[in-house]
Amino acid sequence: MHRRSLLAVLLTLVCSILTPVTVFAENFISDRITVRSVGTGSDVILIPGLSSSPRVWAEMVKALPGHRYHLIQISGFAGQVRPYQAMW
Repeated sequence: MHRRSLLAVLLTLVCSILTPVTVFAENFISDRITVRSVGTGSDVILIPGLSSSPRVWAEMVKALPGHRYHLIQISGFAGQVRPYQAMW
């Protein structure tokens, strides 16, 4: 009987670990990055190189539907205005 109880506990733990959890973040506001979301489906975060804008991902986003793409833009790079003067 002890073995069955142990197996039941282990099965419960494994099932709870493998169950997807949806987490909702509060609205994110930043003056350092901009995030634009496009599409629906599983989440994919795309961060361009420092000299590029999120436009570098446009063709890939069109070619691979079925995902929600989060396109990141870092302020001060690729023509986006820098919100503050760095102190260093």
